[in-house]
Amino acid sequence: MELIPVLLIVVALFWVYQFNSTNSKGKNSIKQIDDKHWIVDGEYVSFDQNDDLYVMQQEHEDSRIWSEYVFYRLTGDCQKINEEYMNVIYHWNYKEGIKEITQEDIDKNKNKYQHYLKMCKALDENIMVLDEKQFSYKEKTPMCCSFRFNMFMPGIYEIHSPDNAKYRDNMTEKLKQEFKEKYY
Repeated sequence: MELIPVLLIVVALFWVYQFNSTNSKGKNSIKQIDDKHWIVDGEYVSFDQNDDLYVMQQEHEDSRIWSEYVFYRLTGDCQKINEEYMNVIYHWNYKEGIKEITQEDIDKNKNKYQHYLKMCKALDENIMVLDEKQFSYKEKTPMCCSFRFNMFMPGIYEIHSPDNAKYRDNMTEKLKQEFKEKYY
């Protein structure tokens, strides 16, 4: 009676051993293609950081950082423009101060106002836009401003392919420059 369970265990162990030995045929085979490319256990392995896979991963990472920066900038600028509008319209001396704005004040702030309009058009939101007279009033009159300190925090920037990493050095400066060229 006691012999049957022991015999079953021995048969099961023998079967598992046979199964594992037939599955491991062809394993532990390593073939070198060149200095950076190998075939290990029938799978292609690359140690070249300029391989298509690493370049694609790096492009994806750069795209992620760029989209996060654009979202950060556009959201922050939209809030800033709306706050400026509210500060001007609800300024304590707005009704009397807006009457004192001359054409000379408007001409002096023409370039700043054009940049402001460019920002507003790029945001493509339902934002409240100042007209030229209100903008000149904002520039001429000291306003209460918000002391919001926003800092771009992209998280971890993974470098998959060092030769193709766009934001490897001076990330924020490069992002600012690209944003300026594309938007305003």
